[in-house]
Amino acid sequence: MRETDRASARQAVAVAFVGLLSPMIRRFPKALAVLAGRSAWLSVWIAVPLLPLAVLLMRRAAMAMEAKPSRAFAACYGLWLLAYCGFLLRGGAERLVTTVYPCTHSALFLLCMAALCAVAAAAGFRSIARTAMLLRPLLIAVPVALFLLALGDTDPALLLPVTSRDLLPNLRGAASIVNLCGACFFLLYSGVTELTRLRFRDWAGWGTALVVLLGLMAVACLGLFGPELTAALSYPFFLLARDAPVLGSLERMEPLVVALWVFADVVFLSALLRCAVKLLGRAFAPGREPGTIAALLCAAAAAGAGLLFPVEQEAFAMFSERAIPFAAAVMNFALPLLFAAPQILRRK
Repeated sequence: MRETDRASARQAVAVAFVGLLSPMIRRFPKALAVLAGRSAWLSVWIAVPLLPLAVLLMRRAAMAMEAKPSRAFAACYGLWLLAYCGFLLRGGAERLVTTVYPCTHSALFLLCMAALCAVAAAAGFRSIARTAMLLRPLLIAVPVALFLLALGDTDPALLLPVTSRDLLPNLRGAASIVNLCGACFFLLYSGVTELTRLRFRDWAGWGTALVVLLGLMAVACLGLFGPELTAALSYPFFLLARDAPVLGSLERMEPLVVALWVFADVVFLSALLRCAVKLLGRAFAPGREPGTIAALLCAAAAAGAGLLFPVEQEAFAMFSERAIPFAAAVMNFALPLLFAAPQILRRK
């Protein structure tokens, strides 16, 4: 990767914000309701003080590994990013089939999305980051608007009471939020931004905004649908958008939400691919500049991985709710700390 292709700290934070917002809203109103029921909105606020600790820890690990780069780590993490990208491609395709185009095969959307992300990844990380900077205001406005539209119909009885027995389930919910946010740590390990310039003030405000948006969506879904229905729905946020009138009975936010969802996925997937190119190039061709061919090959590998994931709802749910979160915890936290522990301990 060209040195000039490195993004600024603000741009890298924008990629993380835009990239995480889509899977976070898509997964967590449902997943948190499953874990904690009516008090699930509390998980979001418990996660707020945990996220800065996780970011600081991973930044420390990344700086330690940058001082003594490991080709083995680069290979492991690059391959993981391709597998994770394949999972997201399959999930995004299935979401479009489920919510918008029920008579279309998901493989068509998967391949189209992979091709689009391949072009974006080949263009360079800074181009992806600029797109994220443009999308971020819209991605903030839409969830806030949906929350305000749903506020009048929200029933506080569906959110309360909160008791001491709700603490442990909500701690698990907060841990799952931090685990998903760990997906943005690929920005630290792949060298697409300068770690020494990534300051607390660069990401703390936007990180808090991301969690607050998730909290608003959790309150809206739980207060409108109730914990049981929120846990049963595949995409409660999308249903919230479908039922939200804007300018009258014929004007709804559903098409805008779908469009922004797709754009956010493109940003995230393109960033994943670009970082995978960087890491795999470091592992298998050190000193050489990975070019367009490498980006296309990585996109093809991710698409192939996505096609291998099962299309059956129960089987895919097992990957989505168990296998992938566990693998993400290993790759985003355990493995980086394992690689960086000797350098960190030596410095102390």
